[in-house]
Amino acid sequence: MSKEFNHIRAWHELAKPAVENFNEKQKEVISELIPLIGELHQQGKDLTIPISPAMWEIIERLDTIEAAQLSQAIYMYGHWYPGKGPRIYPSQNGEMWKISNIMDQLLRKRLGFPKSRLEIHEGKFRVTFSNKNNWIWKEFALATEKNLEAFETCNLPFGQDSLEKNATILKKRINDIWDTDQFMDHKEGTNPDDDELKDIFSSILSSEFTVVKVTNVNYDPHIPVVGIKAMKHSTSGIIGGDAPCEQCGQRIDSHTSQKVIILKFKKEPEGEKPEFTEVQKELLKSIDELMKLHKLDGIAFTK
Repeated sequence: MSKEFNHIRAWHELAKPAVENFNEKQKEVISELIPLIGELHQQGKDLTIPISPAMWEIIERLDTIEAAQLSQAIYMYGHWYPGKGPRIYPSQNGEMWKISNIMDQLLRKRLGFPKSRLEIHEGKFRVTFSNKNNWIWKEFALATEKNLEAFETCNLPFGQDSLEKNATILKKRINDIWDTDQFMDHKEGTNPDDDELKDIFSSILSSEFTVVKVTNVNYDPHIPVVGIKAMKHSTSGIIGGDAPCEQCGQRIDSHTSQKVIILKFKKEPEGEKPEFTEVQKELLKSIDELMKLHKLDGIAFTK
């Protein structure tokens, strides 16, 4: 991995400001819950914090949006805490995640859960898919009545091959949960990943070409599939190249491919046999050494 999540930046730039900007009702609920939950522990198969009648009375003051926002922010306020520095709320006994757990129970009750294919965690909806070999999920919105309706009426499939793409579409359409990708920073001493390579080559070629992506193509015999066989093969929890492919049973590292840059012309060339301009030729020649450095096999064009 050439990137890692910078939780310190995320805490200072996302979680801390969000908690500091809670409204008065949210602040009162937190202050009243903290003395009541310190010694409470998760119970049952759902791992929920038990909620007393007095606690229900406190949390019912919040509307659904307030509860969802609070759950998202307070969980990350505790989870991303850098380990030093002042905090508004103490968390000696896991109070932050316990409050988030309680908020999620309120949201599930309000929104009529359980529901097929949907879960609520940290104030957010997760759409899920599972079969005998896989269990996948993706967060896409705060857990509110409006967003539940948006999910139920979106007419998007959420199968094994479509969940990631369509949950991302819905996430961008609704646009009310935090974008944590911005806190993926380059890990010192590692090679750039495909997204970083795309940015590197874009900075050089952007006057004439759009860099669509850097990706692997021409897999032989096919794209390696990591599944149950590979997990059973691993004794440490880390899946290595010697693990078997789910599809063919051969070692994962025996599957080969070529890594290429996919480009588009900024201005489509004319004629039956279009040729590169001198400027375009010089640009493509200029990235030759860089491609060798990053072990790229070639360039492909798309429309």
